[in-house]
Amino acid sequence: MLASLTTNTSVTAGVRRFNKMTQKIVFTFKDDAKDELFARSQRMTRTGPPFKLKGTERSVHFLRGVFSRASLCLPAFYYFLGSASAHDEAKSSADYPFKVAQTYSKFSDLNTLTLSCRKIFDHASKTDLTGANFAKVSDTTLADHAEYWSKVSSCNADEA
Repeated sequence: MLASLTTNTSVTAGVRRFNKMTQKIVFTFKDDAKDELFARSQRMTRTGPPFKLKGTERSVHFLRGVFSRASLCLPAFYYFLGSASAHDEAKSSADYPFKVAQTYSKFSDLNTLTLSCRKIFDHASKTDLTGANFAKVSDTTLADHAEYWSKVSSCNADEA
């Protein structure tokens, strides 16, 4: 915190002139956190073109994305089965909150499933790695995958 003392002398116009003394204290606060955040954001800003993964690294990254989406899809699938099996009961029930919960669950779970599957198997993205494009990888790339997964897991390359 910096403090400065400034003195201003003001003279009023008129028949009588007199000096009026005003003292003002100015406090200046330095926000170190804001400055550090700005400097960090400047360091982390990408300066070149986007980084493109190639070869095995690209397909390993795709498979990890598939795994993360599958971890979202499996619970959504079970919830969808549960809400679909309760459809007839909810339809004939007089319990309005139960009907709303059943319909909401079925709708949101179906959306989760469809959006995740679309992201994985979308044929419209020609350049991106999708399920269809991954199915076209060469046997050499698949052998590289088996070697990669055998290094990070407890199984050998034949099992991977």
